[in-house]
Amino acid sequence: MGINQKDLKILWSKSAGRCSICKQELSVESGSSPSSITLIGENCHIVGDKLNSGPRHQSNLSEEDRDRYPNLILLCSNHHNEIDGDTTKYSIEYLHQIKADHEIWVQTALTQNQETPNKRLYANLLNLVVDKLYLSYLDSLTDDYVRLLMYTNEIDGMNSLVIQLKRVVWPRDKIELEEALQEVGKRVEKYITHYTSISSPRGDGTSWYEDKHRYNDVKTRLPYSDSSENKEKDYKTHFNNLWNLTVSLNKLAEIVRSTINPEFFLLQGDFIISDELGTTSDLVGCVYFPKEYVII
Repeated sequence: MGINQKDLKILWSKSAGRCSICKQELSVESGSSPSSITLIGENCHIVGDKLNSGPRHQSNLSEEDRDRYPNLILLCSNHHNEIDGDTTKYSIEYLHQIKADHEIWVQTALTQNQETPNKRLYANLLNLVVDKLYLSYLDSLTDDYVRLLMYTNEIDGMNSLVIQLKRVVWPRDKIELEEALQEVGKRVEKYITHYTSISSPRGDGTSWYEDKHRYNDVKTRLPYSDSSENKEKDYKTHFNNLWNLTVSLNKLAEIVRSTINPEFFLLQGDFIISDELGTTSDLVGCVYFPKEYVII
């Protein structure tokens, strides 16, 4: 049947012509003429377009509705291949969430040209938090974090965010919002400072894991007698830092929704800590819903 032009226009408009995952611009100039622009984005189906085959095809959605805007997500070619290659991670529900979060991100960014300098500053900072902390799929990332696994780009993003939030000249317009942003910066710094102190890069340097050698005697390479106690203490601090960071994000989101953007992560709801492998609960998968700070 194919996708009609109206649905395509809605998709590209609400996505601002960017990949819903990596935010890459999906139009490039291919010549000297202003009209010589090539579209490199791909109009991807959330529920597969084929009724009985292909990724994510199992659904009661009709063949006609599979080609309508509500079932489409705009992606670059790399992420199109990624979502079709890992349908366990990129489920129908997860893709709908990614799409909704991206459109909220677009909506926040577009307000920069319509409002005051202060509001544009807040919008820029919120976009920075969303980008650097990968908030659109933070729920799944926390499953790595509780296992003391982080990728270098995530660490670099957190460090970059901390530096930027320290450099801001705050206008003192929306004080509650500014304090919430500053609190997120402080919690990110505490989390990443401690995490990098108990972990180290592995392999090609793209990821960091727990540094188990730090609990060994530097001369004999044998474990200290109190290594188990030190390791447990370090992990408790790590988890509590993650908990408090999540609390700060939930408090920020609540303030954003009450001050400048009522739809900010409204569909997703509260940020959580996911522990599917049960690292924190005797190998029984669980989910935490951080609401209040804990004392470390």
